Amino acid sequence: MSVLRPILREALFVLELGAALVPQLETLLNPHFWLEVAEQTLRESGSTRETVAEYRPAPAEKAQQQKVAAKVASLEGQQQERLLLRCQKIIPLHPETRRLTQYDVLTGVYDDDGNLVGGKDFIRLAERHDQIQALDRWVLGSMLDWLEHKADDLPQFGGVVINLSGHSLNDPALLEFIYEKLSEREAPIERLCFEITEASAVRDMAALAGFVREMKELGCCFCLGNMGNGPDSFQTLRSLPVDMLKIDSALTANLANSQSDQTMLRSMVEMAHYLEREVIVTQVESRELLALLVQLGVDYAQGTAIERPGMLDSLV
Repeated sequence: MSVLRPILREALFVLELGAALVPQLETLLNPHFWLEVAEQTLRESGSTRETVAEYRPAPAEKAQQQKVAAKVASLEGQQQERLLLRCQKIIPLHPETRRLTQYDVLTGVYDDDGNLVGGKDFIRLAERHDQIQALDRWVLGSMLDWLEHKADDLPQFGGVVINLSGHSLNDPALLEFIYEKLSEREAPIERLCFEITEASAVRDMAALAGFVREMKELGCCFCLGNMGNGPDSFQTLRSLPVDMLKIDSALTANLANSQSDQTMLRSMVEMAHYLEREVIVTQVESRELLALLVQLGVDYAQGTAIERPGMLDSLV
């Protein structure tokens, strides 16, 4: 394929074209995920310029993908007993923070070979198989039980952070379910924080803002995830009365070596503090980065330099 060089108003633009051939797989259920695999295939080929690449998963990899996809697709009823609740510590970086040590709630499931499938891979599979609402309901119910019976046994415990996907927040029935659950339970709701991820997928931001306000009246707090990942995140920040922000990891990946990234993060921290929001930085993988975050005024940090994810029940 040739490189196209259109000229627009005497400016030269270079368009590099590449193509990826992706076979039909059970784990690719919509165009979005087909595109993800195609982009990954082109990246792994070494170039996207005038390239035609083919995605060829090894037979063992393909079989494993199908097993995991089938397990995630059946996350209902007794199958939910296979789900795991894990967590990772979020520590305060200065004594003026509003909350003590928190724990980010993570979900996962073991495949047939005993390997843990978790993180973004697990969430994406749940979304592909329309199980994300069922997963969110299960996580909320399980965490309310846990908070009600075990939270008081933990010293210096500031609460838990539960992720809610923007795709889930488009479901009015799920929002009603959350409100009813929190209204009827005796769990310490003030120790519960919801992190809104993929907020760009939310269709009715005004309705979500109303939901956030109602939930905050019950005592829980909210965190806006992926802050700085595109211009929409700042508009979302203006629209939603959240308490905390999680900075997108793309803005901190090269923080130690980039003065411009440090300046940008410092500006975001100052803006958040002006709006009376606190700031969390995730994927902190070195003590050097942790010390730098303290200098830049960040409020909380999460990552392997602090603690690796572990089972939720290991906390008590």
